[in-house]
Parts: sequence; structure tokens; C-alpha cells
Amino acid sequence: MQYLVRKIHHTTGEVFMDATKAKDNETFIVVDAESAEEAKEKVKKPKGLLSYVKRPGGTLEEQLQRVQDKALKDASKDSE
Repeated sequence: MQYLVRKIHHTTGEVFMDATKAKDNETFIVVDAESAEEAKEKVKKPKGLLSYVKRPGGTLEEQLQRVQDKALKDASKDSE
């Protein structure tokens, strides 16, 4: 099961979180882009997609695990 969790920091200092469940035929992909059109173009090129992923170190699986761990930690911290 995949969820897209959006965390929004309001100018008042309030933090809002929203979780969207992915449908069975849906996946979420995050890319760095200057516009929606550029993001769509990057996703259309699966062979070149890895060049847009920032690689701080380790395998893609390790990087994904770090991102997931941080998201869970942040979500539990915000719910306290």
C-alpha cells in the first residue's frame, strides 16, 4: 500500500498534513522540475529518470528507506 503524505507549513507556523492513498493502478513519482510540464517530460523518459534523482549515497533502495523512515518519524512527531 502506498500513501502520498503532504506536509504544509503555513505562514502562521501551523503545520498541516494530508495523506492520499494510492489506487491499485496508481503510483507516485517525485521529480525535481521547474514546471508541471517539465516534470511530466522527465517521467516519460524512464531510462533517464535516475539522473534526476538526488543521490546522497547508497543504493536507491537504501535512499528510499531513509526517506520513508524520515517521513514516518516526522509524521509521528507532528501527531504528538
